[in-house]
Amino acid sequence: MPGTPGALTTDDVPLLLLYNEFRDSVERHNEMDRNFKTLFCRAATTKRTATIRTRSMRFQESGEDTTQPDYQHVGRHDIDLEAPRRWVIGTGITAQAYEDGISSDEVREANAEIIDSDDRLLQEVVIRRSLWNTAGGWYNGTIMPPYFKMNRFAAAHTHYLAANVAGVPLLAHFTAMKQHITEHGYTQNVTAFTHTTQATNIINNTEWAAAVGAGPMATPVMARLQELGFGAPFMAAGVPVYAEDWIPEDYILMVSLDVKPMDWRIPEGGDNGNRNVKDLMLFDVAAGDESLMVKYLFIEEAVRRTSATITAQGAGVALYLGGANYVNPATFYV
Repeated sequence: MPGTPGALTTDDVPLLLLYNEFRDSVERHNEMDRNFKTLFCRAATTKRTATIRTRSMRFQESGEDTTQPDYQHVGRHDIDLEAPRRWVIGTGITAQAYEDGISSDEVREANAEIIDSDDRLLQEVVIRRSLWNTAGGWYNGTIMPPYFKMNRFAAAHTHYLAANVAGVPLLAHFTAMKQHITEHGYTQNVTAFTHTTQATNIINNTEWAAAVGAGPMATPVMARLQELGFGAPFMAAGVPVYAEDWIPEDYILMVSLDVKPMDWRIPEGGDNGNRNVKDLMLFDVAAGDESLMVKYLFIEEAVRRTSATITAQGAGVALYLGGANYVNPATFYV
């Protein structure tokens, strides 16, 4: 296309046009909801700790008219939020690739893979936090949970359960998981997620023949899950169970979607130029900016900051089906 400024692909599409198209797609991507991060994480915060109110005040019977009651205060405890991690993808179009010939479809595929990689990163960060038995997770035997109604808990109380059942859960396991959540007061919209292997094992197991039937009645939460791409669930112990391969094999995650159990921390430094640190950020080097441009027509770096910490520690529970003791999954790269 003579007279058209800038480099062209083999099908005569300006690289600058494709780059602007990509920037627009990143903006749309940042406005979209993304499965588990949308379901589990509150709005981004720059705070380093989350202050959690505990049930601590109680009435006392009054004695004489002049009896002075004890002055009480609201009990609180702080949870340290994980420091934001910085993830980067570097990509670009080399001078040699342009000389050899590159089509607009190839450029678009490379750009789309950056966005897809960001989706995968966010999913893994949230799921890993949900299944990883360390500080910043569910109750794990390191603190005494606050009481709820007549329920009292020992300091050893944990929401990381294990069963040596070779990956085939029993109905009793779902019942126990549900109790671990509801006994802390999270009684609504309890939902479970498991790998399709476990879902298949459940459906093929004789014990489940009568227990697995039609899906749950429609609710706003169920509609929201469908909008986010989750398929139709089956029921176990009154809990809808979704087959979802972001959950590793031999694990089940159950959570009350009445609350968003995680805080998502971003850096305190604020935005970087016109880039919002809570979003996928894009940095570029234009032709002629530095000596690298001898080899590259342009360079892009995509940056994502992540930090997920569970602050509603009784709202979820993880179950490992491959042994008598809970083992953190080893399938995540984050």
